[in-house]
Amino acid sequence: MPRKGPLSGSPIAPALSVTPYAPPPAPPGFSPAETKVWGDVFASMREIAPSAYPLARAYCTVVVGMDEAADDIRNCDPEEKRKLEHLYKRHLVLLKSVCALATRLRLCPSARTRKDPIRPNLHVQKPWQGFEDEPA
Repeated sequence: MPRKGPLSGSPIAPALSVTPYAPPPAPPGFSPAETKVWGDVFASMREIAPSAYPLARAYCTVVVGMDEAADDIRNCDPEEKRKLEHLYKRHLVLLKSVCALATRLRLCPSARTRKDPIRPNLHVQKPWQGFEDEPA
């Protein structure tokens, strides 16, 4: 049944206006590869605090360095064992840095969601329920 009264003919205004999240532009001086990583990182997140921008800049730089180290490993001659060992160590150090920065920035989707439900299931049987009186 339609509502009758002074508000029935007026349109309903939204309580809040929601603006879509626009990722911040890449910092000046970034290479094209770092700019691509910056865009990918911020596109996957809903929002990031400006205080985390230094970590995000470091993350982008380290990811590009890790990719370059991986390319160097692929292009290295297998006979040059000393150089190959040095490249593997460099790649491992960069990989550890990427993992640490990604953890701090909470880039994994599971780090940005609640693990426990906001309201637990109300139909769960309580520990004291379900016991029937034993016949005496």
